[in-house]
Amino acid sequence: MAEDFWGPIFAKLHEDLELLKLICFDTSDSDLLSWVKPNPVLWSRASRYLRKKKVLDRQGLIGEILAFAAKEQALRKIIFYTWFEKNQQTFKFTTLAANQEAMNSLVKGDFGGPEKIEILAKIDPRQGMPDFYQKYLDFHRQQQPSSETDESRSETDESESDARQIKELEALNNQQQKELISLRQQLKEAQKTFSDRAAEITGLQNSLRERDHKISELENEILNLKEKIKQQKIDSVTVSLPEETLDQSEELVQASEKIAYLSEELDEKDARLTHLQNLLNQKDKSVNRLQEELKQLKNAINEDEDKERKIDNLQRLLKENQTIDLLKESGQIIVLPSDSGKSEYFLQSFSGNITKVPREILHVSKICPEEFCTAYIGASGLITEFESLETNKITTTGYLEKQEDTFYLCTAEEQFQVYCEVKDKHLGRPMRGVLLGEFQQRPEGIYSLSPHELPKENGFAETKIVSIDRIKQHLSLFIADKAALIDNLKLAGIDLKPRADGQIEFAQDYRQELDKARLKLNIVSVCESTSCQESLSENTLARKMRKHDVCSICHKKSENLFQLSDSLDFSGKKIVIFGGDYTGNEYVRFLNQFNIEATWVSGFDNIGKYRESLGKYDLAVIILRQTSHTLLREVSNSAAKANTPILYCKKRGISGLLAELKAYFQP
Repeated sequence: MAEDFWGPIFAKLHEDLELLKLICFDTSDSDLLSWVKPNPVLWSRASRYLRKKKVLDRQGLIGEILAFAAKEQALRKIIFYTWFEKNQQTFKFTTLAANQEAMNSLVKGDFGGPEKIEILAKIDPRQGMPDFYQKYLDFHRQQQPSSETDESRSETDESESDARQIKELEALNNQQQKELISLRQQLKEAQKTFSDRAAEITGLQNSLRERDHKISELENEILNLKEKIKQQKIDSVTVSLPEETLDQSEELVQASEKIAYLSEELDEKDARLTHLQNLLNQKDKSVNRLQEELKQLKNAINEDEDKERKIDNLQRLLKENQTIDLLKESGQIIVLPSDSGKSEYFLQSFSGNITKVPREILHVSKICPEEFCTAYIGASGLITEFESLETNKITTTGYLEKQEDTFYLCTAEEQFQVYCEVKDKHLGRPMRGVLLGEFQQRPEGIYSLSPHELPKENGFAETKIVSIDRIKQHLSLFIADKAALIDNLKLAGIDLKPRADGQIEFAQDYRQELDKARLKLNIVSVCESTSCQESLSENTLARKMRKHDVCSICHKKSENLFQLSDSLDFSGKKIVIFGGDYTGNEYVRFLNQFNIEATWVSGFDNIGKYRESLGKYDLAVIILRQTSHTLLREVSNSAAKANTPILYCKKRGISGLLAELKAYFQP
């Protein structure tokens, strides 16, 4: 039939949700997944019914699709036209006349089963066809009366069935909970047995290595003995020559006795070697037996994990039946100013509705502004709880820092821009922030902040008043003038006050304050040379040179560095180093003595002029612990275009970098 004939009919059918439900149940799993994957919101809601591209709960997945399609006309069209394209043979029936011959074709199944004909009955617009289809459906139901039980139930029977199903699910859940407790106990015992077996296997392996070593020693001894015996036989032949003196005869007797002694010793060694080989065979059998038991234990653990997944599905089904009266609304939390001057929170749903959200519910549900979530609305019309839809939501800890007019949460490895409200009293303090990933118009950053307090339980007590020696011990200082130390701490932004008794009073716990300012203090590394220590000025903070350090005065390397760097020559290689702040300038000076030309770029800078000039370097080095994600991506892309190799260095120390370069250039 012409397309203009079907157009108005299809437009009406798009709004028939009951027809869409029949179509979904008559659609394959692969087509269901093709509707879910392109839609990130629908995918996040339906992912709990899927596992590795397989449908675990078909009914639950179809329920989520229909709930979403009720508000999305585009998805309804996709569902309808997918079924239309996959069932062209069924649609050919609309070109036939409604006679007995057509009825016989339906009964034979030439145009599909009763499920497809029931859908076609709702689509076919021809007059008189509903009675014709009803006649076929009645005939089919008479042939299979047992299949009508579910469809002919009344609303009262359905409610009673739901109640019975809930009770059955609760009973089954209780039973599975008991089984889970038992299984967890068995799992603990199995894990303990596994640990014991693993330790036993390790011991056996060590014993086998010792046995192999002893066997090798015995074989060497046997070879030596054979050589000695051979040499003694040669000597005995020489001694037995005729016309020899009496002294030579005595030597022959002694040599013969020695040969007999060595032969006996050789026999003992052979017997011992045979015994050790038997023990080795027994150990091999024990190892094989233990490996088989280990395999059985792993299989038992996998079975326990399958049972736990089944229990989780039952609990989810039980929760869905218990919360069937709750309405769901998905969207994003937004912040809008109010007349009182305080910000208010709202849920902007995907359908365009805006609902005010109480701060208390957000705080309890741990949902932050700009986060995508699902709200559950009770019978009273108020939101009762939230469920997050974010998959890359991370909680991280760092300290707040202000750069120009922008706030950042700085961690040990990276800094993140803050997009929520910040109080001045929190600057420089440890804070816990919620990091949300980039999505559409929302940039990656921190959208919720809370102070990170030091724990006071388990014997930890806050200490605000300490002595100078305690401060030096915490910072590992061995040379530090009291006045210079106080001045340096104040310049680092620490709020402190000297006391009359010689101690220092901090605004907060001294460990928290000192750790916060550690990176801002200029602490030099000094070797044990008296001349280096005496050359330090009074206002210098110094610590003793550690392993892999370089003296800041005489530039002497530690013994470990001498062992590593002896006779190293990189033949004028040119490298550029990204990251490793607070050590970067030392990289260039230190590597210069090994005939390597190094350029250093801050890990929180942008690639800038190096984007086009990376091709002139033999190697690009990235210090992973002190390089931002943005710079890491830019360097990776630019280096790939310039065909410049990249070395990812996990260590940021000078010796660690030198060892990585030696392994790369001189493997």
